[in-house]
Amino acid sequence: MSCKNCTYDLAGVRSDFCPSCGFKLPNAPARVWLLVMGIIYIVFSSGAVLGYSFVLSFMDGFFGIPETGWLEMYGGEALRGAWTFYYGAYIILELYCVLMGVMAVFYRNNLPKSGMLFLLAITEIIVRITLTIINIVSGTFSALVGASDGIFGNMMSIILIFSMIFIFIYPVLYIIGAMKNKAAYERIE
Repeated sequence: MSCKNCTYDLAGVRSDFCPSCGFKLPNAPARVWLLVMGIIYIVFSSGAVLGYSFVLSFMDGFFGIPETGWLEMYGGEALRGAWTFYYGAYIILELYCVLMGVMAVFYRNNLPKSGMLFLLAITEIIVRITLTIINIVSGTFSALVGASDGIFGNMMSIILIFSMIFIFIYPVLYIIGAMKNKAAYERIE
């Protein structure tokens, strides 16, 4: 991207004004949107990483002290590998989402980087869909939905289904912000 007034190369410029001629550069239309989405990603994904790590540490009992707790209740030894993959993959995905949040906050007003933010969100959606399909095929999803009987089991099923819906809403909102900035960048060039 170059300045319309003096054709100065604006790559890496973090100011609202051209350093060469002082021309006012256009603001990104979705800078506040991406700031809010970035903060949401950082907070929720950091919490998810901590939660998944906490649950993964209890896989064999309390930090290595054997017990017959939740692993036996949700499939036992037969699903140990699936559960380990499930939590390990989601820890990596949520760390990726923390990175997405940091990049959204950092590049919210940088119009040339809006295409990269768009690709990050598309990648997240593809990985989430893939992991959801793997979880359904491996049986961990059905173990979660049918975890226990009665009101608690029904409530957990409803919470799981709503969380599955919401984890796909956040990247769509992220994409909307990136698309607004991308459209503004294309109008400038």
